[in-house]
Amino acid sequence: MNDYELEKWLSHARQQMAQGNTYGAIEYLRRILSIDPDLSDAHALLAIVLLDQRRIHAAQHEANIALTLEPELPLAHYANAQVLIAHRQFEQAESHLQQLLAMDSHVPEYYRLLARLYSLTNRSQQVLPLLEKALEIDPEDTDTLVAYGEYYLEQGDLAQAERWAFDALQMEPEHSDALILMGHVLLQKGDIEQAREHALWALRQDPDNPKVLYLMTAIKARTNFFLGLWWRYNTWMGSLGSGRAIFVLVVAFVIYRVATIVANDFGEPGLASIISIFWLILVVYTWLGPVIFRKSLEKEMKGVALSKDF
Repeated sequence: MNDYELEKWLSHARQQMAQGNTYGAIEYLRRILSIDPDLSDAHALLAIVLLDQRRIHAAQHEANIALTLEPELPLAHYANAQVLIAHRQFEQAESHLQQLLAMDSHVPEYYRLLARLYSLTNRSQQVLPLLEKALEIDPEDTDTLVAYGEYYLEQGDLAQAERWAFDALQMEPEHSDALILMGHVLLQKGDIEQAREHALWALRQDPDNPKVLYLMTAIKARTNFFLGLWWRYNTWMGSLGSGRAIFVLVVAFVIYRVATIVANDFGEPGLASIISIFWLILVVYTWLGPVIFRKSLEKEMKGVALSKDF
C-alpha cells in the first residue's frame, strides 16, 4: 500500500475522532499500524483515542512509542502531554507543552492544553493570557470559545460562561463540549429541564464523552434532595478556589470549636453535645456526598458507550 492510501486512512481516523467514534478511529489506526508499525503519527493518534476511552496505560504505551520513533514529532509531544496530565504528572506534561510551543507557536490546541494544565495546578491567573493567544490565532475556533466558558464557569462567573457558551453554539450548534458547558450553566442557574435537554443533545453527538456523563450525573444529583444539597455546596466551594475554600473550612471549624467551648462555659453541656453531633453529621455528609456521586458517575459511564459497529 502506498503512502497516499495510508494518509487517506489517517484522515478517516481523524474524522472518526472528531465525530466521537473512538471505535471507528481505532479500527482505522490498527489497519494502518498492521501495514506500517513504525508510523509515529498513527501511534500518537491511537494514544489520544485510547485516552478518550479512559485506557490510560495503553495510551501511555502508544504515546511513548510515537515519541521514540520520532522525537521531534509535535503530535507525539501533544499526545504525551495529554497522557501525563491524565496521570497528574504535571511537570513532565508542561515540559512537553513548552517544547511544542517552541516548535510551533501558531497552534491553538497547544495553548488550550497548557491553559488546562495551569487550571488544574491552581495557576488560574495564567489561563486567560493563553486563551487570548489561542483566540488571536483562530478567532473562529469553537474549542477556544468553550475553553473561555469553562474558565469562567470555574471562577463562578455564570454570565460570562453563558456568553461564551452561547457564542460557541452560535458558531457550531452541535458542538458537544459547548452543549455540555451550556448545560452546566443552566444547571447552576436552576433550569434543570433545559440543562437535561442540552445534556441529551450532547449525548447524541458524543455518547462516549465522560464530560456529558458527568453532567447527566450532576443533573440527577441536583434533583435528589440528599445529593442536591451536597452538589450546591460543592459547586459553591469549587467557585471559591482552593485558597478561599480552605479559609472557609478553617473558619467553620473555629466557629464550631468556639461554640462548643462557650456552651460548656455557660453550663450547657447538652447544647455543646448537640453542636458536636451537628458538626459530625456535617462532616460525614460532606464525606459521603462525593462518594455517592462518584459511584453514580461510574454507573453512568459503564452504561453508555458507542456500539463497536457504529
